[in-house]
Amino acid sequence: MAAAGLITWVLISKYLDHLPLYRLEQIANRAGVTLARSTLADWWADMDLPCNRWLIDWPNCCANA
Repeated sequence: MAAAGLITWVLISKYLDHLPLYRLEQIANRAGVTLARSTLADWWADMDLPCNRWLIDWPNCCANA
């Protein structure tokens, strides 16, 4: 499994910087890091569902605070 910082970089780049996974693969390769797009997709899929659940529940948490 990847370090938390690397997965955070993938998620921030994907959601905040709006970069597709193939561009993240290219950026990593330029930095000398080999990251297969399938690996990035697996990490993204593993984190996407928990993040989506949190984001969906966020308005309810704020309303009940």
